[in-house]
Amino acid sequence: MNAEFETRLHNLKEQYHVLTPDKKREIKREMLLHRPRTYRKCEHLRHELLRLELKRNQVLAADQPEKNHELEEKILMKKAQLLKILYENKK
Repeated sequence: MNAEFETRLHNLKEQYHVLTPDKKREIKREMLLHRPRTYRKCEHLRHELLRLELKRNQVLAADQPEKNHELEEKILMKKAQLLKILYENKK
């Protein structure tokens, strides 16, 4: 499942044309100035992703594949939401 997760994550990044860190920083700065609610939503998603990644690592260490699959699905969903917000605000 880990390889499948990595490929799906890679495909997701390709779909939304992953931005460079400088470009992400610039988009977030513009969102903070002009769209503060969107910025807060973006930050909330980022923190949620960090929490889910930490939990996924704990589950991997405990060798619980059924919980791992659920967490991977949640991570992919949140990552898609975050990339969609950044991509829409790229303009």
